[in-house]
Amino acid sequence: MDFYLKAPKWNDKKCPHKDPLAKPTKTKTLSGVTVIKVKNAKYRLATFDGIFAVVNGRDIKVSRLGKHTKKVFCTWYGHSVLTDYPELTLDPVNTEVIENYNGKVVIDLGTVKK
Repeated sequence: MDFYLKAPKWNDKKCPHKDPLAKPTKTKTLSGVTVIKVKNAKYRLATFDGIFAVVNGRDIKVSRLGKHTKKVFCTWYGHSVLTDYPELTLDPVNTEVIENYNGKVVIDLGTVKK
């Protein structure tokens, strides 16, 4: 996912650490990728719906406490995060894994411009 690898690195002046109002702001058409279609996913206090290209296959990580997470190719305010990839917290009832997907995926979370 070259869009993520080519994105500017995290910038504390441009990227809030948390934003409960962040939503999907940009999409890109991809083909033949594995995605997750989510409702009520969470990242950095934000809650949102969307389709995201996943990192490393279809498996969703489940913690000992039952929290479901998955790393995705998505920037935060147009920047790649300091760790390897953003990790969304998922609502397992409202998450669907789709293989060989062709269509639009979310590639950025941030403030929706009016």
